[in-house]
Amino acid sequence: MNNIVPGKGMPIPFSKLFMIMKLIIPLMLVAVLHVSGASYGQKVTINKKKAALTDIFKAISEQTGREFIANPNLLANTFPVDVNVKNKEISEFLPELLNKQGLAYSVVNNVIVITRDPKLLHGLANSLIMGTEPPKVIKGWVTDMTGVRLPGATVSLKGTNKGATTDANGYFEIRSELAGDSAEVVVSYTGFITKVARIKHAMPTLIYLRASTSELDQVQVIAYGTTTKRFSTGNVATVTAAEIERSPVSNPLLALAGRVSGLVINQVNGLPGGAVNVQLRGFNSISGSSAPLYIIDGVPFKGGGYSSINFALDGGNLLDFVNPADIASVDVLKDADATSIYGSRGANGVILITTKKGKPGRMRSNVTAYTGISKVTRKPEYMNLQEYLQMRREAMANDGVRPGPADYDVNGTWDTTKYTDWQQRIMGGNAHVSDVQGSVSGGNNQVQYLVGGGYHRESPVMPTDGSSRKGSAHFNITGTSEDNKFSVNAGGYYVSNNNDIPPIDPTGSVRDLPPNAPEPFNHDGTLNWENGTFGNPYSSLLQPYLGRSNNINGNITLSYRPIKGLDIKVAGGYQNTAIKEYTGTPLYIINPYLTGNKIASARYGTSNYNIWNIEPQVTYNFRFGKGNVETLLGETFRHELNESLIQSGSNYVSDALLKNPAAAATLINESSGMSENAYNATFGRVKYTWDSKYILTLNGRYDGSSRFGPANRFHFFWSAGGAWIFTQEKAVKALVPFLSFGKLRGSYGTTGNDAAGDYAFLDLYRSIPYPYQGSNGLQPQALFNAALQWEATRKIEGAIDLGFLEDKILVTASYYTNRSNNQLQNLPLSAVTGFSSIRSNIPAIIRNNGWEFELRTTNIKSKDFDWSTSLNIALPRNTLVSYPGVGPDDPTFIIGKPLGTIRVYEYAGVDPQTGVYTFYDKERKKVTSPVDRTKILDAVSVKYYGGFQNSLRYKGWTADFLLQFEDHTVRNPLINGTFPPGFQGNQLKSRALGRWQQPGDVTDIPKYTQSILGFLPWALYAKNSDLAYSRAPFLRLKNVSIAYQLPASLMKKLRLQQVSVFAQGQNLLTFSKKEFRDFDPEADAINFGPLKTFTGGLKVNL
Repeated sequence: MNNIVPGKGMPIPFSKLFMIMKLIIPLMLVAVLHVSGASYGQKVTINKKKAALTDIFKAISEQTGREFIANPNLLANTFPVDVNVKNKEISEFLPELLNKQGLAYSVVNNVIVITRDPKLLHGLANSLIMGTEPPKVIKGWVTDMTGVRLPGATVSLKGTNKGATTDANGYFEIRSELAGDSAEVVVSYTGFITKVARIKHAMPTLIYLRASTSELDQVQVIAYGTTTKRFSTGNVATVTAAEIERSPVSNPLLALAGRVSGLVINQVNGLPGGAVNVQLRGFNSISGSSAPLYIIDGVPFKGGGYSSINFALDGGNLLDFVNPADIASVDVLKDADATSIYGSRGANGVILITTKKGKPGRMRSNVTAYTGISKVTRKPEYMNLQEYLQMRREAMANDGVRPGPADYDVNGTWDTTKYTDWQQRIMGGNAHVSDVQGSVSGGNNQVQYLVGGGYHRESPVMPTDGSSRKGSAHFNITGTSEDNKFSVNAGGYYVSNNNDIPPIDPTGSVRDLPPNAPEPFNHDGTLNWENGTFGNPYSSLLQPYLGRSNNINGNITLSYRPIKGLDIKVAGGYQNTAIKEYTGTPLYIINPYLTGNKIASARYGTSNYNIWNIEPQVTYNFRFGKGNVETLLGETFRHELNESLIQSGSNYVSDALLKNPAAAATLINESSGMSENAYNATFGRVKYTWDSKYILTLNGRYDGSSRFGPANRFHFFWSAGGAWIFTQEKAVKALVPFLSFGKLRGSYGTTGNDAAGDYAFLDLYRSIPYPYQGSNGLQPQALFNAALQWEATRKIEGAIDLGFLEDKILVTASYYTNRSNNQLQNLPLSAVTGFSSIRSNIPAIIRNNGWEFELRTTNIKSKDFDWSTSLNIALPRNTLVSYPGVGPDDPTFIIGKPLGTIRVYEYAGVDPQTGVYTFYDKERKKVTSPVDRTKILDAVSVKYYGGFQNSLRYKGWTADFLLQFEDHTVRNPLINGTFPPGFQGNQLKSRALGRWQQPGDVTDIPKYTQSILGFLPWALYAKNSDLAYSRAPFLRLKNVSIAYQLPASLMKKLRLQQVSVFAQGQNLLTFSKKEFRDFDPEADAINFGPLKTFTGGLKVNL
C-alpha cells in the first residue's frame, strides 16, 4: 500500500509514516491544545537542592492538583536542579525549569505534558514529511551542572576535523559524515573539565560539563578576551574574589601583596588612603613612572597619586577609590605576549580588574559586614625619663657646656620629674574599621543583573575625631536577544570618599618630643604653649583637613553575531575622578609666641581626571584542520583630560570662613593646569591551537600618542608567543605517567612608554601668580623638542609549567629579560639658553631580568577535609647596562649596577679613642671628614620577595593564612632621626644607650653631643654613608582568615541559603633584623608603616 502526501508523487514507507506521527502529535498538542498556565493563576512554593525533575513535578502536583505526563526516556538525560521559589506562578516557573533541560510543556485538560523543545522537533519532522532522509547532524546544548548555558564552548567531532562553537544560548550543530546512528564529540570550555560524549544523529542532546577543580582550567582575563593557564602562551597571574574578600583592606592593591610572583606591593604608611608603591618586574624607565597600567572592565584607570596638599598621604593612591567587594578577579599581565597588545602603555605590565556580574538563576541577596580595630605594627622603645635626662646632661658634659636658656628640658623650665609616654599617647590608640556590603543578583539565559552597594569607615590611631568614609554603588546588566545574535553588557560603579583626618604622620612629633615636655592642653581646653617654650604637637593633630572625592566608572559593550563564529562589537567606557581638598591653619593652632604676623591661612586643591575610551572590535573564531583559530581586530580611541588648581588664602575675618576661598583677603593661585592627551591605535591578535597541543599567538598594535610630534607619533608594537603541551604526546604519557600536565612556553615582543609628558614636543609657558601692574604675565617653562620618541622595551621569556598526580602538584618556573632603551630624560643645558634642561631621548639601556617560581599543591581533598598550599618567589635583578657620557665616578648613574645605586661615604666605625664617627677615604684610611664617596650602594632594589599561603577546610570550618616575605634596602632607622643622641628630643634605646663614654670603648654609637660641631659630622657624613642604609629582610603574617559556615539544617529552619561568621587579621606578626625591632621594615624609617588589623564579621546569603 502506498501512502501519498498531497502535492507530492513520492510514496512514504509505513515506518516513516509512524515516525512522522510520533513527531506530529506532540507538535499538534503544543500548537492547538496548549493553554497558558497564567490563565489558571496557580502559584507554587518549592525549596529543594539537587532534586530530580520528577521530584519537582511531584511537589507541583501536591500543591496544585495537576498531573504530569512525560516519557521516561525523555527525562533520562536531564540533570538534578536546585530550586528555591516562593509563591511563583507556574507559567513563570516551568519555562525557567524546563528551558535549561531542552524541554517544553503543554497543558491538556489540567494535565501538564512534558515534551522536547518544539522548535527543534519541527525541523526533523519537516524533513521526514518532505520524504528525505534526516541529515546527519550532531546538535545540542552545552551547560554547566546547574543548567546554565555555556556560550563559546568548543565541540569537536571525534575522528574528524569538524567542529563548532556554541552560540550565546549554548547551542551547537555539526554536520556528520560518519557511519552509524551516533558519533562522539569532544566538548571543552574554559574553566570546565573536557568531556567526551556520544550523541545520536539528529537528536538534540544536553551535554553538561563539570567545573574544573584544577587551577589550570580556571578562567583568566587577558587583553580583550579570556583564556586558561592550560592554554595560555603568556604569563598571567590571577587573584580571585575569594582571596580579596579575606583581606580587611580598603585599597584592593593591598590584597595582592604576597600573592603574585613578580609584583611588589609596599604600603608607605598606615594612614587611611595613604600611598601604595606598586612595581611589576622592576624599573623600566629612568625618569618616567614604573607603575603598571590599570584597566577596570575594559576602561583605562588613572592610577598613582592624587593628593596635592595632603603630604602625610604621600600623594595617596587612586585605587583607594575602588571598592574591593565589587571585584570578581584581578589578573596581572607580565610578559610581552600578555602586554604588547596594549602597546605604549604595557612596558610596566598591566593589571586588569574585573568587577562582579550577575549569573542566571533565582534572585540572590548577599550581605557582608565586619568591624574591628587597627594598631601600629611595632611600638618603638624610647628612653624613659631618667635615661633621657642622663643623655642630655652627659652630652653637655662631653661638650663642656652648661644648660642654656633654650634647654628647657634640663634647665629647670620644665618639670624634670614629669614623664609622658608620647608614643602611647599620640600613636598608641586603636583605629576603628567597619564595613558593610550588600548585593542582589539573578536572571535567566537572556538577562542577568547585579546591583550592589557598600560603606567603609576607617579612623586613624591618632587622638582625633577624623575618619575616612567611603560609600559605593555598583551595577551590571547583561542582555541577549531571543535569537542570540545581539547582546549588550552595561556596568558601572560610583565611589564617594570623605576624609577629614588631620594631614600628619605623627612619627616625627613623637620622636622629637622630650619625655618631660609639658601637657599639650590648658585646663580650659586650649593648646598649651608653655610661654613659648613648647612646640605643641597637637597643633598639627588639630589642623583641619577635608578631602572629598567622587569616582565614576561606566562601561558598555554592544555585540552582534551575524554568522556563526563572527562577533562585531563596540566597547565604550568612561572614568571620572573629581577631588576637592582643603587644609587650614586657624589662629587657635598657631603659637602666639612666634614673632611676626600671626594670620589664619588655608590651602585648596582641586583635581579632575577624565578618561573616555571607545574600542570597536571584530572577532572571528573558526576551526582549521585539527585546531581552533581565534582572531581579533580592533581600534582604540582614547582621550584623557586632567585639570588641577592649587590656591592659598590668608587674612580671613574668622576661622569659620577658612573653607571658603572667596573669604580670603588675599588669594593666590599657586599652580594651575589643564592638559589633554589622546591615543589612537589599531590592534589585532591571531591565536591557533592545534589538537590541544601546539599553540601560537601573534599580537600587534599600531599605536599613536599625542604626546609626540607628528613625525614620531605612531609606533608598531608586537609579540609572538608559543606553547607546546608535551603531555599530549603519546610517548610522553607512556614515559612519565605521573606527569599529568607539562607545557613549555615562550614569548618575545615589544612594548612602549610615552612618559614624555603632555605637550613635551612644544614650547611651554606658565602663568605667573604674582601680578605686575594688574596683569599676570607668562614665563617660559620648557623648551620644545619635536624629535621626541617612544621609550621601547623588548621582553623575552621562557617558562615551563608542570602538573603531577592529576594536577595535585603544579609547578611553574619562568625566566624573563626586559631591555628598555631610548630613555626619555631631562638633559642639562647651558644657562645661556634660559633653560636648565630639555626633554630628550638618550640611548641608555636598562635591563630587568630574573627568575620566578610558583608551587601549588592539593595536599588533602576529601569530603570533610581539604588542605592546599601555594608558594611564590621572585628573584629579580635590575641593571643599568649603558648610559652615554657617564664616567666611572658619576654620582648618579653607575654602569653595571641597579638604578637607584648611589655613591656614599664608607663607614669605618666609631673611633675608640674619641667616640666620633670615622669613614674610609680612597686610600682606606680612617678620617672624620671624608671627601671621597668610596662606597657603591644599592639603595632601592629588592633582592627577593614572595608569599606562602595555606587554605584548610574541615566540614563547615575554613582557615587561610598568608605569609609575605621580602628582602630590600631601606634607610636605617637607627641613624635617620632628626638629631643625633644628645640633642633635645627623645631617642630610641637601641640607638643611644650603648654609646661611647670613655677612651677604649668599642661601640657603633658615638658619644653624646648637643653641639653644632657634633651635629655636622652626623648630618653631613653619617647620614650620607652606608651606615644610613640597611638591608631589611622580613617575614610577615600578612593575612589570616577563619570562617565557620552554619549547618544546612539550621539554614533550612531560618529559610536562609547560607550564613558564615568569620574573623580576619592583616599584618599580624612581623619578623625582621634587630635594627628594625622598633620600626616596620616595609616602610621607610620616618613613617609608622602599615597597621595590624583585627576584624570579625558575618556573611548572609538570602
